[in-house]
Amino acid sequence: QDRLWVWNYDASSGSPFDILPVDYVPGKWVHVTLVHGAGSLRAYRNGVQVGGTPSGATRQPTGGALTHLYLGGIINNTSRNWTFEGVLDEVSLWNVARTEAEVQADMFRTLAGSEPGLRAYYAMSDGSGVVLTDDGPADWNGALLDGMQGVPPNGGPAPWILSDAFSGTSSTPTPTITGPPSVSPTTTLTPTETSTPTATAIASSTPTPGQPGEFPTTGIQDAFNRPNGAIGAAWSGSVSSYAIASEHLDVNGNGSIFWNGTSFGADQEAFVTLSAVDAGAGSISLLLKSQANTTANSGVLRVMYLPATQVVQIWSYSSSQGWVQRGTNLSASLAAGDQLGAKAKADGSIEVYRNGALLGVRSATGWTFAASGGFVGLWMSNASNVVLDDFGGGSSGASPLPTASATATATPAGPTVEPTSTSTPTETIVVPTPTASSTPLPGSFPVTGTLDDFDRADGVIGSNWSGSVSAYAVAGHRLDVNANGSIQWNAGSFGADQEAFVTIAALDGGSGSVSLVLKSQSSTGSTDGALRVMFSPSSQLAQVWTLTAGQGWVQRGSNVTMAVASGDVLGARARADGMVEIFRNGNLVATRDASGWANAGAPGYVGLWMSSATNTLLDDFGGGTVTD
Repeated sequence: QDRLWVWNYDASSGSPFDILPVDYVPGKWVHVTLVHGAGSLRAYRNGVQVGGTPSGATRQPTGGALTHLYLGGIINNTSRNWTFEGVLDEVSLWNVARTEAEVQADMFRTLAGSEPGLRAYYAMSDGSGVVLTDDGPADWNGALLDGMQGVPPNGGPAPWILSDAFSGTSSTPTPTITGPPSVSPTTTLTPTETSTPTATAIASSTPTPGQPGEFPTTGIQDAFNRPNGAIGAAWSGSVSSYAIASEHLDVNGNGSIFWNGTSFGADQEAFVTLSAVDAGAGSISLLLKSQANTTANSGVLRVMYLPATQVVQIWSYSSSQGWVQRGTNLSASLAAGDQLGAKAKADGSIEVYRNGALLGVRSATGWTFAASGGFVGLWMSNASNVVLDDFGGGSSGASPLPTASATATATPAGPTVEPTSTSTPTETIVVPTPTASSTPLPGSFPVTGTLDDFDRADGVIGSNWSGSVSAYAVAGHRLDVNANGSIQWNAGSFGADQEAFVTIAALDGGSGSVSLVLKSQSSTGSTDGALRVMFSPSSQLAQVWTLTAGQGWVQRGSNVTMAVASGDVLGARARADGMVEIFRNGNLVATRDASGWANAGAPGYVGLWMSSATNTLLDDFGGGTVTD
């Protein structure tokens, strides 16, 4: 009663049914994806993988079961009569095993019907009748049923209703506007720490409105200091999803609202205080440059904070372009009392702020309305436990960027590592690099070159590698993972400041872990001492671990939330002072402190370590000594 189930029947001995659960909340939309291929079954919830299991080729059950596709039920006879009590929309079937990035790109938009690999697409836009139109390439139309093969009818087939699956404000059976991902991952953490450090923000000085280079430069539009009830005539859009409660804005449902009194200029900003943050909320968004004051259908810029993954994303929408994410994710941890802010400039640059400090800049110059003015507002998704206050914004001058940045220190709430370690990890949240550069610059990543591009004939990985070499092979000019184990690049030991990186050509979301090894004290194994930056695809987390014979394995600092997809470059840098930096696609994600490790200041070898990752392919491994 509290799960949706993804399953495949492969008739294998011992486990013929491969089953994965997907959490859902009654009364709220959830996007579910089933991916079956390459010997595995994977389940995604709102674009984030929440489970994976080995699964063979699908077998047709015996006993005369029909080779039909059923949506919302299976009705073969009186005993095989299982129907879904709920609402369905936007069903698509593909003949390719889609990646997480591909799922996220399409899950909240209406498809064209001609996408590569698409076999059937049911947008469910008919609105009436008993035919379900296939909007894909094959015209596999369906029929709405009212009982079948001995199952008594109940008076009519499934009814058509108006859908609000995408934005909550749809007025047509299938919306013409979609929304960017509203991820809410379910993660399984490795219980290696007895407590999690609590980040304590170092607050910046309160900006004075109007001062050049500070944020905000505009005032509060609505402090919500009025009696409980409706939010008032100054707001439009999905106003029924919000209410005034105890002089705050209480979120009760999904949808966007707009401050409708004024359309602001091409240089504009918006901000809001998060009085209460729900860590499981889908998304909390600021809207800027909306081309209408009642809906986002005409075009809008969305600055979206995802509490579950602690990132900020920038999305733009126009009817001709659809939803487009502008630049990469920004790491951001927002707590109750923090202010989320954004500035959208006429030149297309978007600045994101936390408590008046600049987190990063992204560019939306390719967006149709980049140089336009528009309305500002808010958009909540699955955030019914969120409470907001002091919404503001307006036209702003094109002032220079602030130089302030947000920093944080961690105060451990007790022992934070296993008893075998005497070190005390200190968490440092680092502002990510706003843009990636193709030419290495001082402080950028990587600053070293590729050591092995694997562009050679299929077979063994070669004499430059040592360790568990039989667990890996060169296949199709890539490194194919066939078993568990670590391998080291034995051609040279690198300095006390060193880095390593690898491209994830194909990622198995059900893998145990994909790891970079740094400062290994041996070229043939890690038992003499090594630092391991480990990424877990199933939980979308990164961890830093160190090993020495005297200390054993010790996790350094807390887990790092990090989503990685096929094509991404996973990187790490270990410095002589013990600081370990984690990178994704050249952008700094987080820093952890391993200064208590016995080999923190030592040189060593770099390498790779895979665990239960036999469907993973790697490419372009590199690294070396860092001199910046």
